[in-house]
Amino acid sequence: MRHSDGKIVWIYFFLRVSKSMKYMHVPFQSDGLWCDGDLYLPDNVDKPPVTIFVHGLGYPRFAGLMPFMYPLLDAGIAVYAFDFRNITFSEGEPRNMIHPQEQVRDLQAAISHLRNFSAVDGERIGLCGISVSAGHVLIAAAEDHRLTAITCVIPCLDVKSYVLSRGVGFFLPLYLASMLDNISNRLGLSPIDLPMKLPVYLFAGCESPDFYPDYEISCKKAGRKSGHDVITLSLYQKATEKRIVWTNLFPARLIPNLLQFQPQKAVPNVKSPVLIVAARNDSVVPYSSVQSVAEKLSEVELISYAGDHFEMGRHLELREGVTDFFRRKFSENS
Repeated sequence: MRHSDGKIVWIYFFLRVSKSMKYMHVPFQSDGLWCDGDLYLPDNVDKPPVTIFVHGLGYPRFAGLMPFMYPLLDAGIAVYAFDFRNITFSEGEPRNMIHPQEQVRDLQAAISHLRNFSAVDGERIGLCGISVSAGHVLIAAAEDHRLTAITCVIPCLDVKSYVLSRGVGFFLPLYLASMLDNISNRLGLSPIDLPMKLPVYLFAGCESPDFYPDYEISCKKAGRKSGHDVITLSLYQKATEKRIVWTNLFPARLIPNLLQFQPQKAVPNVKSPVLIVAARNDSVVPYSSVQSVAEKLSEVELISYAGDHFEMGRHLELREGVTDFFRRKFSENS
């Protein structure tokens, strides 16, 4: 089903929220830090398989999740979402600092935790990574051949190539901001922050109680910086009664961490079945490069949509392909 209006899409999901689900607050430890997570279980299913959703880069755990969560629950598949260290309710300093390799370790710790968690079938675990985090799930799958299946949604596996392809006018300001932020950090000064682009659909309707169950969320714009909106989210977690404020501003010194991240090197070692969801008009990742990655995988399915990297939320029929893929692969391993 296609919609051009994001608000109509979200209203549709609010009206059809599955009432037959259970919620569990399930944090875990990674490198001594508590990473915060939520487990949503389909009702009347004993020890269901589980799909771990890995949000894009530094977004909160619920960003982009809802179009996929309810169809999976309806299919009898549990859904687990967590925040990497330094993000929203998870521990770690400085806030919003991103180290992809550390995030991979967080994902591996989440997998280990769920393998021993009695509420789900620890032998049927799937991963779904969005954008840069598609690289995280590929690395995890290359090192863990017990994973049932993985999905890579609008995979961005080579940030360095993307940044350099935009030209010196794009790269140089990022490089200079990163250098200055490093200097500021060493001198104990305030960080130099950069805004991360946030597609509008990610938080459309977030104040509805059904947007992300067991949380209260409000969103507002707080001006603009470097050509992008600065967004603040006020978050209340009912399970712990914690309130925090998250913003899409990130320390500029994280730029080298992203440029050095090369998850595509792990692709030849992935043995699990893989579904790739790609945008044919992707402004971040050329569609041809996604096809090239698919050719290197031993068992792969590729579905696509006629849109951009940041338009996935307007193509919600993709949920059917993702749900069907996990349903088939979990059934094969039941």
